[in-house]
Amino acid sequence: MHDQKNVLTLSLLSSEDIKAHLPAILSYLTEEERARASRYAREEDRLMSAGGAYLIRRKLGRDAIVLRTDEGKPYAEDHVCFNLSHSCGLVAAVFGGKNEIGVDVEKIRDGFDDLRTHVLTQPELDSGLDFFTLFTAKESLSKAAGTGLLPSPKDFPALPPDGKIPFRGKTYYRHALTFDGYRISVCQEHTDFILQKEFCHEPTERDPSAESL
Repeated sequence: MHDQKNVLTLSLLSSEDIKAHLPAILSYLTEEERARASRYAREEDRLMSAGGAYLIRRKLGRDAIVLRTDEGKPYAEDHVCFNLSHSCGLVAAVFGGKNEIGVDVEKIRDGFDDLRTHVLTQPELDSGLDFFTLFTAKESLSKAAGTGLLPSPKDFPALPPDGKIPFRGKTYYRHALTFDGYRISVCQEHTDFILQKEFCHEPTERDPSAESL
């Protein structure tokens, strides 16, 4: 039934925790995932890549086979849906069931006033909501839809940031939250949901062969 909610797990991991427990985190990753993370020039990007891969392995298992759709969206071989996002030192991963899901996290910060008119519609500009509440709402919807913000961010409704959204012949449900200076939006196709948050701090296993990126 459309009014029956399911539970999505939102896992959060900071770059400080990734750096503090990097050998243990890397021990969860495949060689390909370690190599992908090491290719980034900036340390922050390497940590975010490793942290995202770790959250997937921690939840789905080290032997889980991760595939990608034609649009590049990752999913597990058994079609368990999940999605990743990161911003300024925080990685967010959301895990569900068979329904498509999307997550976006953004650090609340200044310097984005010039983007408002390029990204937001007039009703969104008039709503009185802050830019990051609206932008993360658009991003999570676009990721659940599997398209990215194409052809234009204005094509993806940000209102309401919480609730039911008809979009391109389908129904989506979206919920927003604020955590420690970040805006987070989670969106799921077809079914409303309850969000269960978990904070991942300290992996317990350590592989001496996986010391650094």
